[in-house]
Amino acid sequence: MKPSRPIPPAKDASSQVFWIIWFGMIGGIVLYQCKLGGGWLHGEDARSAIASPITWVAIGMLLCAAAVRWLLIPQVRGYRPLLVLLIIGLALSETVGFFGMFLFPADMPAAKMQLFVLALLSAAQFAPFYARRAVRD
Repeated sequence: MKPSRPIPPAKDASSQVFWIIWFGMIGGIVLYQCKLGGGWLHGEDARSAIASPITWVAIGMLLCAAAVRWLLIPQVRGYRPLLVLLIIGLALSETVGFFGMFLFPADMPAAKMQLFVLALLSAAQFAPFYARRAVRD
């Protein structure tokens, strides 16, 4: 029987953690919409969603997530702070999807779907291409 050779660790195994978390959160947003939000909704809104304060809070969350991604993440060095900012940004993005699912009434399907798409786009901007830089530092 031959002795087994240990498998060498991947050079950027730490960056894989970033990708796993990101894919999990993206998948979670889609899964929540499919199971909790009723899937892909069709129809027109009964009233304007822009008049709702929930819409403005959601826009604020999207702006905060964008600020985390494009202002804070490029300045941070190190694995742990970058991971914390990734999770904060993804949580802010996912919150927008929850707003659409739970805080808008059933007669607002277009607004619900718009917030779902915005949550996905906001989470997509956190694709951790920057993780390799953190592992090198």
